[in-house]
Amino acid sequence: SKNLIGIIKMNHQLQQTYGRLNTPFLLLNKLVCSNCQQSLVCKNASTQRAGKQYKYHYYICGHCSYKWPADELHQMVCQKLTRFINQLLSKDEQLQIIGQQIQQHQECLEHCIEEIENKLDILLRKDALAKTHSDQKLLNLIIRKNEELICEREVLQSKQQLLDTIHDSLNDGSFMDRFSLISKGQLNDQELRLLILYFIDSVNVSSSTAPTVKFTTDVLRNLFKTG
Repeated sequence: SKNLIGIIKMNHQLQQTYGRLNTPFLLLNKLVCSNCQQSLVCKNASTQRAGKQYKYHYYICGHCSYKWPADELHQMVCQKLTRFINQLLSKDEQLQIIGQQIQQHQECLEHCIEEIENKLDILLRKDALAKTHSDQKLLNLIIRKNEELICEREVLQSKQQLLDTIHDSLNDGSFMDRFSLISKGQLNDQELRLLILYFIDSVNVSSSTAPTVKFTTDVLRNLFKTG
C-alpha cells in the first residue's frame, strides 16, 4: 500500500542516519557516557565451554573503562520505552500533536522549496547574461549550481510526499497501531530498534547508575530537518 511504502522509506532514512537495523546492538549510536560525554562503542565477545560457543555483546566506554552487557541495558531501556509509548497511546491529544508537527514540517519544506525556486530564477537570469557575454566559465558554474539546486529540490519534494503518506497513516491508525505492539511483546529486534530510533534521542549511562532516557518530542524531526 501507499502508506506501507512511505513508512519503509521513513525507516530507510532513519537507518541512513543511525546505522543498520539488523544489529544485536539496539542502542547503536544512541548511548552517551554521562561522565565523559563520549559515545559508547559496541563490542562482541565469545567464550567456549564444553565444546559450545557462547556469544556476548557489550557497550563500552573506553575513556572511563567500564562496560554494560547489551541484553541488560536493552531490557532496562525497553521497559522505559514501553511505558513512554503506552502513555502516548493513552492520550487523545497525542495524535493532534503529531498532526501539528506534520503541518510545521510541511510549512518548513514549502519554505525551503520556495527559496530554491527563487535561486533557480536568479540563475536563469544570470544564465541569459552569461550567454550574452559569451562567458563560458560562468555558464559552467551556473550549470553545476543549477543541477545541485534541482537535486536538492527533488529531495525536499520526496520528503513532502512522505509527510503526506505519514499524515494518511496517522488518520487511518496504521502509524500508531504498530507502536502499540511493543507492550504485547510482539516485536522482533529490528522493530524494537526502529522504535528506539523513532522515540529516543539519547540514553545517558555510567558505570554506577541506571540509564537515563531522553525521549524525543518530535518523532519526525530527524527525517524532515532541512538544515
